[in-house]
Amino acid sequence: MSIESRVTTTVALVLALVLVHADLSAAGDIKVMTSGAFTAAYLELVPELERVTGEKVITLATSMGTGAESIPARLQRGEPADVVIVADAALDDLAAQGIVITGSRVDLARSAIGMAVRAGAPKPDISTLEGLKQALLQAKSIAYSTSVSGIYFSTELVQRLGIADQVLAKSRRVERERVAAVVARGEAEIGFQQISELLPVPGIDYVGPLPPEAQRETVFAAAVVTHAKNPNGARAAIGFLASPNAVRAITASGLEPAAVALPGDEQRIREARARSNAAIAKRDAEGIARLWTETVHVVSSTSAQTAGRQANRERMARQFASRPDTIYVRNPSEIQVYAAWDVASERGDWTGRWTEPDGALEIGGTYQAQWRRIDGHWLIHAEVFVPTRCTGSAYCSQRP
Repeated sequence: MSIESRVTTTVALVLALVLVHADLSAAGDIKVMTSGAFTAAYLELVPELERVTGEKVITLATSMGTGAESIPARLQRGEPADVVIVADAALDDLAAQGIVITGSRVDLARSAIGMAVRAGAPKPDISTLEGLKQALLQAKSIAYSTSVSGIYFSTELVQRLGIADQVLAKSRRVERERVAAVVARGEAEIGFQQISELLPVPGIDYVGPLPPEAQRETVFAAAVVTHAKNPNGARAAIGFLASPNAVRAITASGLEPAAVALPGDEQRIREARARSNAAIAKRDAEGIARLWTETVHVVSSTSAQTAGRQANRERMARQFASRPDTIYVRNPSEIQVYAAWDVASERGDWTGRWTEPDGALEIGGTYQAQWRRIDGHWLIHAEVFVPTRCTGSAYCSQRP
């Protein structure tokens, strides 16, 4: 049995359309912790996420929090969770601590900082750097958050503008609630936070984003928690949140999707690859086979070769029967289409895990695939897989 055919996914399912795990007998809750910037989009997507995965989504946090109640602190204490969604720098810290699975990170959205005033109040013009500076100097009171936007505001931005002493003396660092809530109550004249955290709060008027020279965008990303009780469900959830199905909610919340859908044939091939990944996640050999041509040729990571749709379908079915935790993914990095011949090339990487008798094996490598357009549908005609790393089991040292 080939290495490639037994790997599990840990990589980004950036353009997955629908990703569900198949062992419904093991289906459980998907526990999610998300920081505030992604909360509005996430809550909007929860019903569809539950429908797609067939599992109940339990929301454990909708704010980064502070101190002992912050998401990192809760995870450090071992509080059970499956998915965590935070700013990329915070996620990198969690990965360095071993709290989230290295390689499971998927970027979901980019977030910009904006300003709000109380509903009906005059809106300062902050479209230029000088306009922002004057708005800060003229405001009687200012609120900013404890998260990345507030850290940037209080430790970098006002210093760059040369007005730190004047501004910070009349500024308030808001904990345990949204900055916009403080502004809505009239406790601060203006407030700064991620745009997606300002927009959902009633009682404020959104002024606009910081000018380009002052802006600081933050990438919010998701990862699987190392000790997740439902890692397959976690991957399914992350795949959905990174898919085109989530773009509308992400955009409506004031965020920019990290992955922009591509037009035409390239996008269709990426979507077909996502369907293949979803079929693998469901252990659906028939579903995988539907994306192959009749004469598909697969060269596995052990250099074993299998020709034909039926033979490869049977190969996959045997793998799923003998190793129920078999699951892997291909992550395309480059697709080139030669439309005149109805053919395309796909290059990318694959990474994954499965259980050997002596431990959990993690493996990854590169691949190349040829696609053919047949009756208007893109199908895989050939695949070649090459392993470049393998850890966690003596299997890795056994030369095929």
